[in-house]
Amino acid sequence: MNRQWLQVDMATLTTTMKELPDAYQLLGGRGLTSRIIAEQVPPRCHPLDRDNVLVIAPGLLAGTKASSCSRLSIGAKSPLTNTIKESNAGGISAGKLARMGLAAITIEGAAPEDSPYLLYISSNEQKLLQVPKLRYKGVYEVTKRLLQQYPNTAVICIGPAGERRMTAAGIATTDIDDVPSRYAGRGGLGAVMGSKCLKAIIIDDVGSRPI
Repeated sequence: MNRQWLQVDMATLTTTMKELPDAYQLLGGRGLTSRIIAEQVPPRCHPLDRDNVLVIAPGLLAGTKASSCSRLSIGAKSPLTNTIKESNAGGISAGKLARMGLAAITIEGAAPEDSPYLLYISSNEQKLLQVPKLRYKGVYEVTKRLLQQYPNTAVICIGPAGERRMTAAGIATTDIDDVPSRYAGRGGLGAVMGSKCLKAIIIDDVGSRPI
């Protein structure tokens, strides 16, 4: 089965699942995030502008039993360097995405209302939900609240720094103990996620198959 690509348009609050193009099928992680950014992001756009694209991709061996290979790559044009940036994190998100057959998630545009949104991803549906009660909450509180509502999932989220577009903000992901202790900390990509008005992502891999 070919891997899938989830495209999220925050401007229209729509999601589209499509098959990953053949040209991308042998890419994963940093190679895939950087390739998509190079091809889709206008080189002269401001990193916090709606034209920038946030790309999330598990490595090629994520979800397998290969040691230390379930890494999650997050890429965009960096607000710190103004160039293509990839930052990666450990935790459980990459393995869950891989088991669901998801090779990449791209997040483009910006929400029409300056209100935080949650992206929920499962094998059966993908949807955006407003989460005003999570506005300016820290990543530990966000994770605790979301896991009460969506148990046995992985959480990717930002804190107040990302929402305020602070250019050193990172993106947190949960570990095997459901703690948001793993960070994609380089390049200020939390600010890019905040510029999209995306507060958090839930990855629900219930029903997925082992790799």
